[in-house]
Amino acid sequence: MLDTSAPFPPLTCPVHGVPLTHSGESLVCSHGHGYSVVDGIPRFVPRDTYAAAFGAQWKHYRCLLYTS
Repeated sequence: MLDTSAPFPPLTCPVHGVPLTHSGESLVCSHGHGYSVVDGIPRFVPRDTYAAAFGAQWKHYRCLLYTS
């Protein structure tokens, strides 16, 4: 549930740069892009894309993690 008693700082749509407004459990721009809010945190990256990128970085830089 989105807590509207503690408003977000001004957020803008990453695609259009226009302000985002609250709409139920998400933030939306005037052009129709919507971003979910999970546990009070706006999510601008799809969950599957984020996890895939993290996994690719982990595999690529794993030797640096062990030697640092």
